[in-house]
Amino acid sequence: MKPTKIVFKTHAFPNFSETFVVLNIVGAIQQGYDVAIITNHKKDTFSSSQAELLKQYNVLDKVVSFKQPRKRKSRLFKGLKALLNPIVFYYFIKCCIYKKTLYLDYLYELQFYFAYRNCAVFHVHFAHTTGNIALFKQIGFIKSKLLVTFHGYDAFAETKEVEDKLKLQYALLFKTADKISVNTVFLRDMVSKISTNAYPLSIIPNGIDLLFFKPEKFPKQLKNDEVVKLISVGRLIEFKGHEYGIRAIKLLVDKGFKVHYTIIGMGALEEHLRTLIEELNLGSHITLFGLGTQLEIKRAFELSHVFLMTSVADATGREETQGVVSAEAQAMGLPVVGFNSGGVPYTVSPKTAILVAQKDVEAMAKSIAELILQPYLYTQMSESAREWTIKHFDISNMLNLYYSDLIN
Repeated sequence: MKPTKIVFKTHAFPNFSETFVVLNIVGAIQQGYDVAIITNHKKDTFSSSQAELLKQYNVLDKVVSFKQPRKRKSRLFKGLKALLNPIVFYYFIKCCIYKKTLYLDYLYELQFYFAYRNCAVFHVHFAHTTGNIALFKQIGFIKSKLLVTFHGYDAFAETKEVEDKLKLQYALLFKTADKISVNTVFLRDMVSKISTNAYPLSIIPNGIDLLFFKPEKFPKQLKNDEVVKLISVGRLIEFKGHEYGIRAIKLLVDKGFKVHYTIIGMGALEEHLRTLIEELNLGSHITLFGLGTQLEIKRAFELSHVFLMTSVADATGREETQGVVSAEAQAMGLPVVGFNSGGVPYTVSPKTAILVAQKDVEAMAKSIAELILQPYLYTQMSESAREWTIKHFDISNMLNLYYSDLIN
């Protein structure tokens, strides 16, 4: 018996910050599914923080990309080849009738998707990358179940005008999808505003590899007079809020606490953050690590005590919808101190985290100080953090929630 086939679709693969997509694909491979990955932009292993994982499971060998032929000879040759396939020809005509236009690009794309039309599930990560899959399913060409997973910015509408555009863009997707998943209640509410269908959205948190993110020493403990190491991981962009973590560290240093803060990530605000660190005279207390692989992030968690979840709403109103990294940190036994922003409250519990109002650096610093001054509470939270992630972010549970009701 052939293994059940799942075809993943995403805009670019692999992407450094999209570890959850790689874990989803690898998890499916581990569970015995036959996997293919369709992307508009195929990248190499250097574009991923999970290079070893990609190599271990030969993931890049499963990646294909579709490009519309542009040269006249290539279009003629591929067009004739496609027309010789009666199924492709039939659905090309059907597609043009449905769209009320004769558009040759449909022909080439139908020919490309012909090999995948009868797979068990098409799983699209990021709704805007669905492309014509919804159209091809609507006309009956694609027979597969369609699962579309929103992740955040694909549902973010800064204005009413953008919201209306997304409703129009996703109308056919909501009509044809067999299942729409989101990672938190926060994202569910975002997607509901642009949904044209009334059926419920499936809340499925992005899972993590609990065997990989497993601390060597557990639970963590704070020793007298040691330097307390804090850490954040995320792109250096506005809504990740690293500036506020830096300012909280300044308050702690000024009060005499022995702390060191590591920020892993790169982005447009790097120079701004370096300048801020210099202005606050925190050069010996803060390290901008740069990009980190999953192994480097794990090692940094192992050496750290507290995870700072500094995400906030940016100037456009965009917020974190889940934040996989906070689950990874908790799996390593790190209590979380963060801002009550977006989907963050759904990724922690009162036993594992202290959340304060967005951008309230005084409250953040005070919460960190409370953990430092109460080693017993700190150890309790460390123990609870690991237990929480095992219960709520096991990748096997995520895979079951994704596919069990779609695959007979």
